Amino acid sequence: MSALRDNVEKKGKNSYYYAHEKVIDGPKWDGNREPRLLYRTASNSPTPVHKSLNASNHLKNYSWSDDISKATVYISLEETEEGEKVQLSEEDFVLNWTNNSVSIDIKKNPYLEVWHKLEITRLFGEIVDCRVKLKEGRVLLVLVKKEKGPWSSLKIQ
Repeated sequence: MSALRDNVEKKGKNSYYYAHEKVIDGPKWDGNREPRLLYRTASNSPTPVHKSLNASNHLKNYSWSDDISKATVYISLEETEEGEKVQLSEEDFVLNWTNNSVSIDIKKNPYLEVWHKLEITRLFGEIVDCRVKLKEGRVLLVLVKKEKGPWSSLKIQ
């Protein structure tokens, strides 16, 4: 018998080690700061198109280039654990746009239901079309301008 258990047996709740004897039966910490789902319950609500987004899912790192007739937004994707570039298909993104805004939801990990969102609510100029091109390791968002000319910024601050 260990000294801890011996001391608790002799002195009971008055033992110095009484609090240390308790065995924690919760899940083991995985080292991640992000919360994780412990269990799921059934719901009567309809299934959403994709999981809800929180602030940590919004993409803030992207680049863009300007051409006379179009602007292109470049979104880089992370590599898999094996160091390979993530390969996406058309099912892995949802694109919504208006004449002055654009948003894209991207499923960046094909094995998890984790979606990331890039949303630009006030574009510098109006657009008439928006297309997505998939390249190895990144997504290109092509914005076709209504009026030809340079944009000094992608969005209005």
